[in-house]
Amino acid sequence: MPSIQWDHPRVTSQLFGHPMTWLAITLVIVLVSYIWMNPDTPQNPTESAGMLSSENSVDSPTQTVSTIKQETMTITRDSDAPRARKFLITESQENRIDPLFASAVKNYNQGKYLYPEDQNAWSDYQQILEIDPQNNRAKSGLLAIKNLFIDNVQTAIEAGDFESAEHWLVQLDTIQPGDPFQANTRNRIKTQAKIIQTDP
Repeated sequence: MPSIQWDHPRVTSQLFGHPMTWLAITLVIVLVSYIWMNPDTPQNPTESAGMLSSENSVDSPTQTVSTIKQETMTITRDSDAPRARKFLITESQENRIDPLFASAVKNYNQGKYLYPEDQNAWSDYQQILEIDPQNNRAKSGLLAIKNLFIDNVQTAIEAGDFESAEHWLVQLDTIQPGDPFQANTRNRIKTQAKIIQTDP
């Protein structure tokens, strides 16, 4: 086989004058430049795929959202626990309190304020406060009974019915023993009774 003389003018002209030759040279230059500017770029396709898979395993939006949801659910369950217990306690209290309120209203309307001892409005309201010490409705019920007794005392004195006034004072002695109102009112009754006795 005859040898090719690369320095022959015709061969040189045909080799470097062909467009594909320059295209190949250009691609080689670009590839070499890219590799030189990116020395950390992996050359092994398997290595590249491994790096991509690793990145996805760390930064995957799906996994991140899933993790956040799990953490949120855990926090929500933990924070709901006290509220759940409070709800159960409140519901239990209401189940016990509602019948007592119904009984208190019934006894009050029937005039069973303090007696009989096993069934009266005052006792019903007291039992409610034992279950729920901050129950304003029960406190209002007790105050209503107290004010009713005081009003009845005043009405009886104004009518000159001191016996009836004393009856309601005894009721007040039961719910507020030692209160100055009873002592002052009894002195007032004695004074008025003397006036009536000395009045011709």
